[in-house]
Amino acid sequence: MASSLVLGGRRVAVQRPRARSVAGRELRLPSWREWSARDPLEQRAVEQMVLGVSTRGYARSLEPLPEAVAVRGVSKSAVSERFVYGTERKLAELMSRELRQLRVVALLIDGAKALHKAVVEVFGAHGLIQRRREHKKRNVTDALPERLRVAVRSAMNEAYATRDIKRARRLLGNLCTGRYATTAWH
Repeated sequence: MASSLVLGGRRVAVQRPRARSVAGRELRLPSWREWSARDPLEQRAVEQMVLGVSTRGYARSLEPLPEAVAVRGVSKSAVSERFVYGTERKLAELMSRELRQLRVVALLIDGAKALHKAVVEVFGAHGLIQRRREHKKRNVTDALPERLRVAVRSAMNEAYATRDIKRARRLLGNLCTGRYATTAWH
């Protein structure tokens, strides 16, 4: 019987073997059920997208198969559908987890002022908020004249890269007062 199985991130056309019991009833083969499952396709699509493969490049990212093998499920829309379904399922799984026993050490959120306010309201002085460095660098340099941007970004990178807190504060403080060595200022 014509059917398809999952092989290397796509469906391939194969003839489904049929098995019957001694009494003549058709048997469901566990191996067939496993190989024809949708899950490996979703997992592969999510994995490829996370690695940066676009839906257009998905088919090219898979292992080559002989030309005689009929392939399905590698179109942009099919891959996108599997990615969306797979991530929705993973998100639902994460959102349904019980967190009462979990002691949260850090909460990482990329978002609006309302989230900042909520953290402050809930944790008060214990809620420490750190802006993402790349956002901070971009916000600062975008507000500067073009001629200062490279030097300021470089000074910020140097401050963020050091493990010496006093040095980092001094470097960032120098940016605020304009006291740092660069030809951009002159």
